[in-house]
Amino acid sequence: FFVTSINVGLMIATAALVSRKLGERDREGARRLAGTTLAWSVGAATLATVLIYPLVPTVLGWLGATGTALEVATSFVWIVLPANILMAAGMGASGVLRAVGDARRAMYVTLSGAIAIAILDPILIFGLGLGWQGAAIGMIVSRLIFVLVGLHGVVRVHGLIARPSLSDMARHGWPMFHIAGPAV
Repeated sequence: FFVTSINVGLMIATAALVSRKLGERDREGARRLAGTTLAWSVGAATLATVLIYPLVPTVLGWLGATGTALEVATSFVWIVLPANILMAAGMGASGVLRAVGDARRAMYVTLSGAIAIAILDPILIFGLGLGWQGAAIGMIVSRLIFVLVGLHGVVRVHGLIARPSLSDMARHGWPMFHIAGPAV
């Protein structure tokens, strides 16, 4: 929940900043913002993942998990938590698609991940007998599909991303976190 909340806040900031540039008819500025906000999103998700990773057993214990449930839940979260970085990139791409007015394609980003998990979970968990490990694998694959669909829309369909520069990263960081902070 915590890392997803961070990703949602960053997606909102991405959509707000990129849409503002597009509204100003500054497509190149929007492309630069899309690149830097996606980079900031991936960086923030990476930092959150690294910080939370060692705390997983403690947090799950606070939630009441004990014994075997704690062991399985800890193992599951340790496997899927790094895929939060993929989720951040996919949510950022979805924000860019919303900013450009492509709500349908933004919805496809989310639906692609949901459809993938709906198909993969029964196959991996029951069909291949992988149990909770299959659920973890399915979640990672669904997040990979999620980001690929999002980046396809942003890069290939709309051409709305530029390689982030250090100066743009510095300039766009504060406005992004100024919006993302309260949204988180």
